[in-house]
Amino acid sequence: MATKKSTPIPMNPIARAEWLAALRSGTYRQGFGVLRTFTDEPSYCCLGVLTDVAARHGVVAWDGGMAKDCDGKNSSSALLTPGVQQWAFGTTQKSSPWFNGSPIVPVNDLVKASFDAIADIIEEGSVDDPSLLPEAVTI
Repeated sequence: MATKKSTPIPMNPIARAEWLAALRSGTYRQGFGVLRTFTDEPSYCCLGVLTDVAARHGVVAWDGGMAKDCDGKNSSSALLTPGVQQWAFGTTQKSSPWFNGSPIVPVNDLVKASFDAIADIIEEGSVDDPSLLPEAVTI
């Protein structure tokens, strides 16, 4: 892993701790390209795991593979909903790197790094500074 550290993206500490724990738990089957597959044994991308954590806090609800903000205004099958963005990162502004996906998405979907590796990257703070990612994971 990277030896330098950057400043992690500010996050709700509960969301951060529970997301990291969920990624490392072995409970989630890893998927790619969508938040969650709608099957008997769903799979989740790394942002789908965060969305599932948010669902446990009443921020969103799953409707098959679609996450719907509990205010009924927004839904998504591939990106964080505004409700999840606000709860986890405190913003839905377009200037946020989490507005339309995330810098960690290619690490999950293209590199197919394990959830453990993704949790390490998030924890180390390298997600907001691609120069600090390991060479094999540079996005």
